[in-house]
Amino acid sequence: MGKHLPILRDVSLGRRELIRWAGALAAAQALPGCSSSSGVSPPPPPPSPPASFLTAAQKDTLAAFADYIMPPDHQPGGSALGVVTYVENLLTALDGKTPLIFAGGPYSGRQPYATADGAVGKTFPPDSFKTFLPLDRYREAAWKLRLFGSSGVPGGGINDKALGKTVGYRKQVPDALDAANASSKAPLTTKTPAAEVTKAWNALPADAQVLLTELVIEGCFSSPEYGGNAKLGGFDICHFEGDSQPLGYSMYDEATRSYNERPDAPVSKPNPGPDPDPMDDATRMLITTLVMYAGGRVYF
Repeated sequence: MGKHLPILRDVSLGRRELIRWAGALAAAQALPGCSSSSGVSPPPPPPSPPASFLTAAQKDTLAAFADYIMPPDHQPGGSALGVVTYVENLLTALDGKTPLIFAGGPYSGRQPYATADGAVGKTFPPDSFKTFLPLDRYREAAWKLRLFGSSGVPGGGINDKALGKTVGYRKQVPDALDAANASSKAPLTTKTPAAEVTKAWNALPADAQVLLTELVIEGCFSSPEYGGNAKLGGFDICHFEGDSQPLGYSMYDEATRSYNERPDAPVSKPNPGPDPDPMDDATRMLITTLVMYAGGRVYF
């Protein structure tokens, strides 16, 4: 091969560590786009939550798998982070008058406005992320196909002969949860022994495992307006600061016509304090291997 790569021996990266990496990316991508509007009137109250779609047994099974994929330790696992609520909201996102697909903006109300002298203020905007945006007809059709499948959408089966039927999430998810419960000796819950949950998970088809894993990651790390990431616990796990507007990181002082950095998150130097999550040897070895395999160099 012409390159000597370090051999990965005894790499003990856990499922939680790998998902935390993925979660940092998922969190950033899940934030709604922010516009440059100002002087916007307070948004209307959020729509009422849709009726329950999953059965109690299906919710219990989903919670068990959420903790299997994102295990709890000193930080909350998938079930405590609200994965069940997130998935329920997604499956019923088109059931109400307002499609709960794309959260609005520009501000979530989690960050204040800066003051005129470039300091952190105490006035917060309303959470306009809770005002979900309307869908154009193309996106509406695409999401109907994703949720209901080609059999559940008029004209949705136009490509079935070439590509096969599209099975919607509203069938895939309950079917996978029911199949897992049927294969288990006892009902699956967050209190079911880990060995039994693992056995039920391994009995699922690969495509069901992929779908549930993706949904759990989304539920853990997306903006809380979508139903998951309870108490911003997912952001804490991956050390993601979340949406930063309208405060930002460089605040303008009108008197001096200069920018001030936030003391807790400067842009010209590292954040104060110790590394919140230093990499262990296994993580460093994995990154080294990936970088060298891609033709790069390692400087640490």
